[in-house]
This record gives sequence, C-alpha cells and structure tokens, in this order.
Amino acid sequence: MSEFDIIEADAVTQEVTSTKARKGRPLPTACYACGTEVVGPYCYQCGQKNDDCRRSILKLGWEGIADLFTVDGRVFRTLSSVTLRPGRHVRSYGDGRRSPYSPPVRFFLVITALFFATLWATDTHLVTLRPDVEINDDGSISLKQIQGGLLQRVDVTPYTDEEREALRSRLTDDSDAEVHLMNRDVTLRAIVDNAISIAENPTSFNSALNDWIPRLMIILIPLMALLSALFIRGRDALIYDHLLVSLNTHAMAFLVLTVGLWTSAFLPSRIMAFAFFIGVPIYYLIAMKGAFRRGWFKTTFATLFVFFIYAIVLTISLSMAAVASFTTTI
Repeated sequence: MSEFDIIEADAVTQEVTSTKARKGRPLPTACYACGTEVVGPYCYQCGQKNDDCRRSILKLGWEGIADLFTVDGRVFRTLSSVTLRPGRHVRSYGDGRRSPYSPPVRFFLVITALFFATLWATDTHLVTLRPDVEINDDGSISLKQIQGGLLQRVDVTPYTDEEREALRSRLTDDSDAEVHLMNRDVTLRAIVDNAISIAENPTSFNSALNDWIPRLMIILIPLMALLSALFIRGRDALIYDHLLVSLNTHAMAFLVLTVGLWTSAFLPSRIMAFAFFIGVPIYYLIAMKGAFRRGWFKTTFATLFVFFIYAIVLTISLSMAAVASFTTTI
C-alpha cells in the first residue's frame, strides 16, 4: 500500500468516525466480524467494512443505488475490454490486474441473464417448428412449408380440428404402438399430439429447454478450456487462463445472440448467423493469439480443432436436451 493510499484510508476513517460521532454512535476500533483492531475503513484481517449498516431506509436505498452503479461501471469496463481487447484482457486479468473488472464468472452470468431476459422481452423462443397445413379437396393433407427455426417468432394460431386430425393421420398410422423414451413408455399418438401442441404453442417446450442451457454450460465451458490446453501449454497458459478465454468466448456468444434479437426487426437474420457462426470463432482465435502469444499456425489449428470437437458435443448435448424437454411436456 502506498503512502497516498494510507493517507486516503485514514481520511475516510476519520470522516466515517466523525459522522457516527455526530449521531452519538462512535465507530468502534475493533472489527465487527473478527474483533481485530481496525486501522482503516476495512479490516485488514477479514476484509469486512468497518460499518454496522444501521441507518435510515432512505440512506440505505441511496447507498444501494450507488453500489449498483459501481458494479455496472465495472461491468461496462469489462465489456469494453473483453469486446475490443480480448487477448490483452485475459493476459491482464491472469497477471493479477483484477480490481478494474468484474470477475469472469459474474460477467458471464450478467450476459447470459441479459440474453434470457431478451428472449422473454421479445417473445422469442430458442426453437420453433410449425408445419403449414393445407387440406385438399379430396381430404388429403399437404404440408406447404415449415415455419420457424432457431431464435425466431412464429404464428402460434392453433390448428383447426381438421388440420390436427390430418396431421395425426399423416404422422402415425398405429396409435397403440409404444416407444421407450427417456425411461418412459409412451404411445406414438401421445408423441404426435405433444408435437402438434408444441407446434401450436412452443412456450412449455422452450421453458424446459431453457432450463437445460445453464447445465450444458457447466460442461461446455470447461470442455473448451481443456481442448485448447491440449495444444497451448506453459506457465503463461495454465487451465486457469484457458478458462478465462472460454468464459469470455461464451459470454461473447450470448452477447451476439442478444444483440441479434434486439436488431432482428431491421437487420437480416443472416447477419446474426454470420456473426455467431463465423464471428465467435474468429473472436476466439484473436483472444487465444493475444492471450498466449503463440504462432498463428498453432493458434489457428488449435481453434479449428476446438470448435470441431465443440460443435459435435454441442449438437449431441442440445439434441439430448431437446428430447428431455420434449418428454417432460408429454
């Protein structure tokens, strides 16, 4: 601690002490938590602030707002650094310069929370599939096209009874047949009825699918770090450093999706698709290059390998999550 920091801490302590004293409640000289003698606004032993927080509701509310803006300032500073200087940010944070930034896990959680809040605010679903049904004059059914896809809004007008029955007859001929699905025996008719219900209103299915995304991140974030660590190792490239890159990359992916949702009204969907499927891997390449300063060939090869394996695992994981989500809605 520099001399300036000591002087500043002493001034803060004197100010807090005098404020308490004016109200007849002098600040104690011992830490509230551990009892250690306090020589500044914070206890050097346990880190707790030398304050019992007993004050008016208005004062507490004002301090809460101030703390919120302080956290937001760190979030915005982290966002700027992660977005514009991904490699330098990882290297700086890994080398110990942490106080100006939000912790990586907290930053990732803020971005993912913003993504799911955007899904809710824009009434967008992760997955939507709705066949357009047309009943011909002879009573046969024609499937004109399938609306929907990933992160899209679709018409959720219910099918008519005729359309629903035509879909049932088109998709299954044996309503008594059963299949074993996720430790359950269900009939084909139940599966078809549930698929039709999801096509009409995908909310319940997507709510179940949304619950799986955080669980998948617990697997996918360490997976990306471990895969990259197979190629880039050293004292400056520990698993800790690879986890920083992985967390920032996943945060950036969710940020791209969030921006894409807010701009979908006036930007073509192919721009968001390009930013996600091409831009995120390029971001990862730049972050790896800047963080670990390896050659371009090695970094590029590692990036291609990581995203090849990652794409396979992600596809399998999402498929399993979709099946599990589908089963829970039957």
